[in-house]
Amino acid sequence: MSYKHSMTTNFMLLMVCSLLLACTVAFAQQSSGMTDACNTSTDSPLELARVLRMPQAIDTQNAEFENESFWNEHGSLIQEAWKEWEIEHATTLSNLNDDVKEQGWIETSLAKAIDDAFTNPSEETEAAVKSLWKNNKGTNKVLPKGVYATQLLSPRGVSYLRNLFDLASTSGSPTRRPNGMNRYGVILDSNVHGAVSVQPLVEAVEEIIDRIVRPVGRMLFQDRIRCKDDLDYYAFTISYDGTSASSAQSKDTELKEHRDASVVTLNINLNLPEEEYEGSDVFFR
Repeated sequence: MSYKHSMTTNFMLLMVCSLLLACTVAFAQQSSGMTDACNTSTDSPLELARVLRMPQAIDTQNAEFENESFWNEHGSLIQEAWKEWEIEHATTLSNLNDDVKEQGWIETSLAKAIDDAFTNPSEETEAAVKSLWKNNKGTNKVLPKGVYATQLLSPRGVSYLRNLFDLASTSGSPTRRPNGMNRYGVILDSNVHGAVSVQPLVEAVEEIIDRIVRPVGRMLFQDRIRCKDDLDYYAFTISYDGTSASSAQSKDTELKEHRDASVVTLNINLNLPEEEYEGSDVFFR
């Protein structure tokens, strides 16, 4: 099955792919040039990372290895920079985490059904989880076979992730393009060079994978997922901007039709209910 995104206004999406093959280094990129880091008199990884001349993401097809040598050369420094940044913002990150953990960030009915299935595994509790994953989006909006939709995050959960992304975006540390097609967004991983490795974000992704992606994927696609097929993952965000003709020249406005190299893909819309926008449709065939 292949699919594409269409976008007309600002839109942010988190994608989590549960992979058949390990691909934590699948999105290496090629070098783009010089850096000022060696001319800076500081031992701070964060300050050294901030003066790197991050190469621009240009291509929108087959760009998995764009600027590869830059990320290979500076990847370890950038990882240390994120550790330093996280220490500097420890209080703020802790406050955000405490607030969302107290109130819950997974949609209430889904969280309860999944907790019940883990606590008391049975056909009935599994059926309760499955009933929340719809193959339609309302009248005359039937999804293709193998595609399901649900309300996964609560508005508080979306705000939590958005606040983390907003805070991390002020770090000044270089970030790698999310994949070979999209130029705007970040990779979320502690091990990939150029990824955002802020622990609250990585832990949020891993909770979604452990509590939802793997068990629900195995439930919905019992005939497709074999033992150990879904142990590795690749998580990233993508951002679209179709607000004007001028922005369309510099920002990503759509995603070309493609097939994911994964056994399960989870797309999470990170726009809030009160935000008015059009588009963000995903077309499958």
